[in-house]
Order: sequence, then structure tokens, then C-alpha cells
Amino acid sequence: MITFIATVGGRDIKISETQNKLLLESKPDLFKPNNDPLARKLGEFLLKNYNEKNPFNNISIPIIVPALKKVFDIEGNKAEIDQMFLIVTNQSDAKFRDSDTIEYGKIIKQLLQSNEFISKNKFKIKVINKLIEINSNVNYLDVQFDFFRKILSNTGDHISATLNKSDKIYLCAQGGIDAINTGLLLNLLNKFGDKVIPLNINEGNSYVTPIKIYSRLSYNEKVKIAIKLIEKYDYNSLSEFAEFNNNFNSLSLYAASRMNFDFSSARKHLDNIDNSYATLKSQLTNEIDFKNNEKKLTIELVHNAEIKFTQGAYVDYLLRFFRIMEQIGKFCVKDYFKDLKWIEHKWDESFKKVLINNEKLNEFCKNERIDFDSGSKKVDFLVKNPNITIYTSLAKFISSETNNIDYFPYQILEKGQVLTWIRNKSIGAHNFEPVSLQIIESALAEKDEIIENLMNMIKCFFNIQVSPYKRINECLLKFMKD
Repeated sequence: MITFIATVGGRDIKISETQNKLLLESKPDLFKPNNDPLARKLGEFLLKNYNEKNPFNNISIPIIVPALKKVFDIEGNKAEIDQMFLIVTNQSDAKFRDSDTIEYGKIIKQLLQSNEFISKNKFKIKVINKLIEINSNVNYLDVQFDFFRKILSNTGDHISATLNKSDKIYLCAQGGIDAINTGLLLNLLNKFGDKVIPLNINEGNSYVTPIKIYSRLSYNEKVKIAIKLIEKYDYNSLSEFAEFNNNFNSLSLYAASRMNFDFSSARKHLDNIDNSYATLKSQLTNEIDFKNNEKKLTIELVHNAEIKFTQGAYVDYLLRFFRIMEQIGKFCVKDYFKDLKWIEHKWDESFKKVLINNEKLNEFCKNERIDFDSGSKKVDFLVKNPNITIYTSLAKFISSETNNIDYFPYQILEKGQVLTWIRNKSIGAHNFEPVSLQIIESALAEKDEIIENLMNMIKCFFNIQVSPYKRINECLLKFMKD
């Protein structure tokens, strides 16, 4: 169903120049001092003098008729407007009544229903409804907004019921008062969205342009949402905004795959980015060409963990943090104990050989105890696979042997140990204990540490400067504008 709504203003009825001149001389009371017509008075005069012998031959409808013609151009010549509503003013205050448009509305309704008009314009409006009258505060936007809000929310009201059934709602809100036009437009867009098609009429040449306000507003709203998602590194959710363009969609899919360490899929998504961005594509490809380099993979994991922390995904963050701690311990032990080379499930065999030739290490291992949240325990170094506890103790030994109390690996492992305890009790490991920012910060506070410093130490250990995801975000924002 097609519905047409028009607000009626002082410019919506126009008489011929000849008739206008005659009336200015014979009926000056129908006009303002500046010779503009008083809508109510002129309308009453025209209606009073209208009959079959004296039709409105010298009257035109310069705004609404071109708008109607545009609707039929859009919908096709055989189409019909099912329902039409005209909105007029009819104020009770005598000071404003002369400019009210109710009489103009009556004229327009009669003209549009006349056989002459229908025959001349070759289109038909099935139903022109009773005029909708606005009786006061016509210049106050808040009042008019509320007026139309109440009408459109009243499901028992004919206009509300009609609009709810409509497939398209064409709006000609140009000749009326600004507050009325705006209040009506905003309410229609709010309730009916892209079903509403506002029409802009060039009153000089009668050229009519449909305005895609809602789609533009909707697009702008989507842009705002997408920017927030980018700021939160929520690349999976950005798939809902593929309509922006192919480069944006491909880069967001690349980032989402990269966050999941699915580098094969990430490369495929890069292939879909336009070749005009060859330098960017090459750089992003090289960044995920790890060639099983554990240090590079761990650096990628640090970026990943930071993002999870930013997102407030604290369980996911702790899982990644635990893995980072393991890798830091592994790197520092391998770097210091050059002869210690072990394969999976055979750490104990390799470590025994190191102990034989290192008395200080042997003595250290015999006496080493480490604090757990459950108390102090002797460390068992001769296990099949090393763990964070072993790495932390050996980092402590290395710190002592090198006289480096600020030895980063030990500082990181010792202070970060409390977070591994939280991880162990969480749903990410062996229990169902809660995880929150407050719990993380409180645990670190017992070590006189804060999460920012701990992450900065980790980044310093790996010589990390800038997150590649920040550059990805900058590119996504650029692609969004393309």
C-alpha cells in the first residue's frame, strides 16, 4: 500500500498573476502588508466563489502536485496512491488565524478529487482522508514532535493504522511550518524507518528529488557502531558491516582470523584486498609469516593478550598470559643453559646432565622452594616436561648468578605467578572460580605491582614497540571512508 502525506503551507496554493493583481486592488484585506496572501482569508474567498461554472481554473498547487507526479513516475503510471493525508493549521487564537491553511487544504482536496484534475494528470488517489488539523503552538518543535508522536503511537487512530499497513510512505513536508514539518519527519523516520521517502521540491522548476534520509542516518549510525567495534578490536562483529566495501570487509576478516591464529585464512582474506594497497598487503603478509619462529609467535600472542584485556575478556587474557609466561621461561632457560637441549617428555634426562656439571645449580635445586597460594613447596625439577614453577626458579638462579636483581624474566615470572594461580582456579583451567579486573588488580597489588607495568616489562623483554593491530584499525577507518 502506498500512502502520501503532505503538510499544507502558505505557498501550497498559487493564483495566477492576473487574478492576484485584480484581488490586490479589489480585495486588499485578503493580503498582508507585503502583498503575500493571508491563507485563511484568501482560501475562504476562493472556496466561496468556486462552483462548476467557475472552477479553480486560475489556481495551481505548486508543491504538492509535482511531488505527486514524482511518486507516479517512481511507481509507474498505472499505480495508485491508496491513502493521502493533508496536514493543515486551524488555530483558535485570533491573532494567528488569518494565516491558517485549513481552507487551502480544503481547496487542494477538492482539486485533487475533481474529474478535470484526474483527467489532466492521468493519475488517481483512491482516498483523500479528513484533514488533520493542528490547533496551537505551530512554531514549537517540541510541541509538534509530541503531537505527531501521540498520533503515530495511537494504534486505534486511522492514520497510525494506515501507516502501519503501508509499504511506502511518501512525505511532502515543504510548504508547511518548519516545526510541523520537522516534528512529522522525525516521528515518521523513528517509527517507520526506510519505508519513509521524503520528497524535496525545487519550487523554481518543480524538479522533485526523493531523499534517502533514513538510509543515510542508518549508515551514519552503522559507522558509529563500527568505529566502537574497531576501538574494541571486535573484528568478528565487523562482518556485519560488509556493505561498507570489499577492502574493509577483507581486512576485518583478516584481523579476525589473525586473532584466532588462523594465519592460513588470514592470507586468503588479504588476497581480496585491492591491489592498489600492495604495500599494505605485503606488510600484513610478512607479519604473519612466522615460519614456526616461537619468539615471533609469542610476540603475536602478547598483542593478542593485550586486546583480550582491553575487551574485558579476562579469562581469555589469563589463558594467553599463562602461555606467554611459559614461553618467557623457556626462552631465558635456553638462552642461559646453552647445553640444555630437551625434547618433549624428556626434560628430566637433559636436566640431570646439566646438574652433574654445575654444583651451584645442584645445590640450588636441592633447597629451592617456591610460594604458592596454598603455601611454600619444594620444587621438583626432575619432571618429564618443565613448567612455569621450574622456569621461575631457574630464572631466580640466573638472576643470582648474573648479579642482576632486575633480571626481566625473573621479575615477570615471579610477579606474574599470582595471575597463573587465578587462571588455574578459573573456568579456563581446573575450577570455577570467578575472574574480574578487580581480582587481577588485587592479586598484583600483593606483589606491589600493577597490570600495566607487568605488560610493559613483557613488551620490553620482547622489544615490542607498537601493536600491528593499531595500524590495522587505522586502515579499517580509512577503508570505511573510501
